[in-house]
Amino acid sequence: MTQLHNQTQDLISRTKQPLFKDVGLFDEYGNKKQSIAQIQEAARIEGAVHEALASYSSRYDTFNIKGQVIDVLGVEISPDLKQARVYWCLPRVLDLKRLSSSKLEQVVMKMQQILDERGGKIQGIVHSRLRAYYPPKLKWVAAEHVSKDLKRAVALEKGKKQSAMQK
Repeated sequence: MTQLHNQTQDLISRTKQPLFKDVGLFDEYGNKKQSIAQIQEAARIEGAVHEALASYSSRYDTFNIKGQVIDVLGVEISPDLKQARVYWCLPRVLDLKRLSSSKLEQVVMKMQQILDERGGKIQGIVHSRLRAYYPPKLKWVAAEHVSKDLKRAVALEKGKKQSAMQK
């Protein structure tokens, strides 16, 4: 009888514990975590944007820099699944270290302007590929951390060249 009682108490104590441990709504930085639907939608949109950029750039050079298509780093979806931020950076295969930071900033600003003005072409291709439902509206955002990393790399290279010239 005591064994049955002990097993019953053990079962009761285990059912009172949460099924998923430490599953909070916020991450370690205090930002709200994305839902499963947001993560799935972001993956669908990112794949469609990659395909759309590749097919559009094969015919036109609007989103190219020296023949290389801009890189899409990721997509972030709003909680209501109606807006999407597409984070982009300049093509990584280009040697951007030789550009001055002001020139690099001008290139990023010019591409952002082109994306703001003509990004609707990519949005149209994405919407036609995902026409089974209403896909979110795309907003193009230059990935700031990549721009900062490039500026730092350019500054380091300039510092190395100046120190080598002084020797």
